[in-house]
Amino acid sequence: MNTRLKQAFSLSLFLAICSNSQQVFAQATQPQDGSVVTSLPTKNRLSEIQTEMRALCESPDLVVYFNKTPCSTNDTTTAHLSDQTKITAEEKIALNKAAQLFGNLFNESNDILRVRDSKSQQIVKFRETVAIPAQNKARHDLVDGKISWGEYNKRRKEINDRLQTEQRRIYGNLVAGSPGK
Repeated sequence: MNTRLKQAFSLSLFLAICSNSQQVFAQATQPQDGSVVTSLPTKNRLSEIQTEMRALCESPDLVVYFNKTPCSTNDTTTAHLSDQTKITAEEKIALNKAAQLFGNLFNESNDILRVRDSKSQQIVKFRETVAIPAQNKARHDLVDGKISWGEYNKRRKEINDRLQTEQRRIYGNLVAGSPGK
């Protein structure tokens, strides 16, 4: 599978993670293992990445894609889940552009988290071994016309829910929106 296609497949996972970005990035700047992040440029870059992600969700170039799927799976509506249409050529173009832009930011944030602490490494490992493969399957099925946008959105939401559950397991009840927070 070529790099561009891998990035395209990773986009939806990344978009699912956008809904968790505040929690993940907050955890990334405040280690839970007692260590201290001393690199202000690293903290700043994580914050910048989060800001860039949010800006991409509003990009006019990506509106065709985001008309079919929410940037954050927390914003998934009944209409998103019941959409029986298949992906169009125009939507595939927007999806590929989004994949390239989000993929670069996603990879950079994973690189930062990977070297941060053991809990962040666990999140990255879960993303790479569970969430991304599941998202790749959903993306592949959408692009190949095997599933509708509604099914794709349902799978995105399920993957995001699994990611949130894993984050709570790793970080405890410190993740925003979890019980006790």
